[in-house]
Amino acid sequence: MALSTANTLIQVRLTSSIIRSAVLAITVLMSGLLTSCNPTSDEVAPQAVAAPVVEAVAARVSVQIDANAVDVRTFGAKGDGQADDTEAIRKALKASMGKQLLFGAGTYKLTQVIKLEVSNVELVGVGEARLVTTERTIFDLGSVTNVAFTNLTFESSSRDGSTYYFGLVSGNRKAIKGLSFTGCTFTAPYGATSGIKLVTDAVGASVSDLRVNNCTFANLGNMGIEIQNHLTDGVVRFSNIEVRNSVFRNLGLNENSAYHHGMAVSLSGKGSEVVIANNTISNPYDLGIELAGAVKNAQILQNVFTALNRTNVEGNRPTAIIAISSLKGDFHENVTISGNQNTGANDNAYLFLGNMLRSTIENNTFNTSLFVQIRNVSDSNFNNNRITSRGTCAVSIESTSFNCQNNTFINSTISCEQSKSATAIVKFTGAKTSRNVISNSQLNRKGTSAKFMHESESATGNILKDCTLANK
Repeated sequence: MALSTANTLIQVRLTSSIIRSAVLAITVLMSGLLTSCNPTSDEVAPQAVAAPVVEAVAARVSVQIDANAVDVRTFGAKGDGQADDTEAIRKALKASMGKQLLFGAGTYKLTQVIKLEVSNVELVGVGEARLVTTERTIFDLGSVTNVAFTNLTFESSSRDGSTYYFGLVSGNRKAIKGLSFTGCTFTAPYGATSGIKLVTDAVGASVSDLRVNNCTFANLGNMGIEIQNHLTDGVVRFSNIEVRNSVFRNLGLNENSAYHHGMAVSLSGKGSEVVIANNTISNPYDLGIELAGAVKNAQILQNVFTALNRTNVEGNRPTAIIAISSLKGDFHENVTISGNQNTGANDNAYLFLGNMLRSTIENNTFNTSLFVQIRNVSDSNFNNNRITSRGTCAVSIESTSFNCQNNTFINSTISCEQSKSATAIVKFTGAKTSRNVISNSQLNRKGTSAKFMHESESATGNILKDCTLANK
């Protein structure tokens, strides 16, 4: 069966598979380890990292195997954890265009990076198939189309923290379309390695139609998923990105790397059509989800954030649950942040929403040690949110060089009832902060010292309307 499009490339079903006479359907039970900035040539000594927590992940993914599938063992791969399977996998890939490449249960030892330049191929783990290496990258992608990874575990023991340009699966300044990961696990705890790292900051480089579903990114020295573009030339370099139903745990473990980051999902530069939904993010180093640059039509939905207890040493700040920011005065448009929550009553966390237009933030529960910071956001709706802060305010609405106006806050609960240091529940700052309305909401404070609303630095025309004001 030729695999010419993304739809025919992979047929994954989360329901029970049916054995047919012509097609063999195999249900694979995955378990394994759960497991932005110029590079420097100096080697960084690795820190003494605590042993990663081993957690089982069951990715019950059913895969329809084609009768013409290629098996890596046919080309000499052993999968015994001892023999070097690098060359055998290279040969197998060359024979796999338009086909599936099967990895039977076992541990495949790699001693070199494998350049993957074949399009229309699906790499499938049959049983517990682990690809292990001491390099920072397992697969280095070329300009490929329709490449899928299913039911594979990627592991690196590299201790190199000298640069941040590496991922277990990487694409460095290439045009990549139709890339998918389903039921895969990524772990690399000791160096500055991410799970998936795609760099697009070059002419002609792009990522489109990326799908990540039911994967685990855990015990990583750097990030889970990153698409990096630090250029500000206004060129759209990523589109149609989906990250769903995945687990991100223990990120940014290598604190002595040259560039210390630990985000679950980070998308930078100009892009469009993004969905990040139904993921669990636990113990990230500096933030959970990041959009940096100018993204149009993004949805951040129903994600759960736990164990937000680390402090960003470089920035001397708590963990950002979600951070929306601009690289050079660009604006995000039509961003929906809905149904997200962080669950820890004592989470060391805050939220940053910056440079957004015509967006919707609704039905979220955020418990912060600092505040929810809303900067240069206009014409947006904040509805049915529950925001609790242990800091000097619960919500800070501010402008710098751009307007922060015409935002509505409706049917929300905004509280500083556990904070002795709060000076205001909602604070408006900046001369371009105006015409923001908080209505039909409840504002809670501890005692009577904190103001319910405070305008400073020429902020004007912001009002509370039909709100319940309570002393707790």
